[in-house]
Amino acid sequence: MPPIPSSTTHLQLLLNQENYPALLDQLASSLPVSTVSKRNILSGWRLYINWLEQEGGTLLHADSAQAQAYAAWLQHTYAAPATINNRLAQNRKLYRLLQQEGLSTVNPFEDLHGIINPAHERRPYYLPEEIQRLLAQTDLENQLLLLLGAHAGLTGPEIIRLQYEDCDDQSIQVSQRTIEPSGQLKETLEKWRHEQGERPLLTLKLEGKIFNFKDDQELRSRIWKLCQQANVEYRGWYALRNAAGIEMLSQKGARSTERQLGLGGRAALHPTTRLVRKRRSEEK
Repeated sequence: MPPIPSSTTHLQLLLNQENYPALLDQLASSLPVSTVSKRNILSGWRLYINWLEQEGGTLLHADSAQAQAYAAWLQHTYAAPATINNRLAQNRKLYRLLQQEGLSTVNPFEDLHGIINPAHERRPYYLPEEIQRLLAQTDLENQLLLLLGAHAGLTGPEIIRLQYEDCDDQSIQVSQRTIEPSGQLKETLEKWRHEQGERPLLTLKLEGKIFNFKDDQELRSRIWKLCQQANVEYRGWYALRNAAGIEMLSQKGARSTERQLGLGGRAALHPTTRLVRKRRSEEK
């Protein structure tokens, strides 16, 4: 019976055959990360292999010039610094794995760390006029949804879990913190309760979840569709929470903002403080 080939021998065979899809799958299978992270890393590796094939580059004999050329291509192709830096980090990981397996002696991406990406620059937010446009283009349920993000600063998971019992005329209780709703949010919540059949004088009170989202993906999909309808650039749910943080910090101060957003301390508020300064400078 022939001996079972070692992992390294099998990978070397795939390299010799230039069977890069199978090689990448095999390398990724050893990563101690979640399925989602593994999928993202594989996506980055495959992007690099496609670029190599188009540019006539080489996987095993890459040098710093090739790495710099790929970094330049990423910057030309992608606008978000985080995306560029993630792709470069994925390539560092790829070459480290190849080195561990004895398949390569170089890591041209080891000292290539992308571009500076300050925390406040990584935090997108919707402008007040964009939020108003979103509110004007949708129905009462989605108005409530948008205001819970843009005025109350709820996170995606908090929205998914939010129940009628968590909200009253004066406050919203989520994640062991108390949020003071804006007048517009209180009015919209009251209208929504009434539309759904709640009649306080008749002791008819709504119970259970306010929204029927199964997961974050459904929530993101809803916001994307609302942005499409209102002709607003989609920036994700968290950009609504960032918009809320900017308004809270401008109107209520740091301590109230920390408390209502559930931040761990003053340091966690620094990116929002910089966003406030950035928006003020843009408005001048």
